[in-house]
Amino acid sequence: LYTGSNDFTVRVWDLDQSPPTLLHILTDHTAEVWSLAVSGDRLYSGSRDTTIRVWDIAQSPPVVLHTLQDHEFPIVAMTLDEDRLYSGSTGKAILIWDIATAC
Repeated sequence: LYTGSNDFTVRVWDLDQSPPTLLHILTDHTAEVWSLAVSGDRLYSGSRDTTIRVWDIAQSPPVVLHTLQDHEFPIVAMTLDEDRLYSGSTGKAILIWDIATAC
């Protein structure tokens, strides 16, 4: 399980433990993390800092592969299909990213 937080972090949890165990705290954002999306071995985290971090979650701990920076306002929603990441911001903009070229 991945959770975004108001302390600017993404937390990685192991739900096979009881209670769930915190595995990693990811600290690359500079503001609150408001949206997450996962596809395969990639985690996408969207933040009030207006960026999307692309994480390689096959590595332990996960590492940032790329930062997507075309939004002008905080990112509040993301979803994926086979080839694209869709991100929405408080500026009423939706951007479409080709996940093959965006890392």
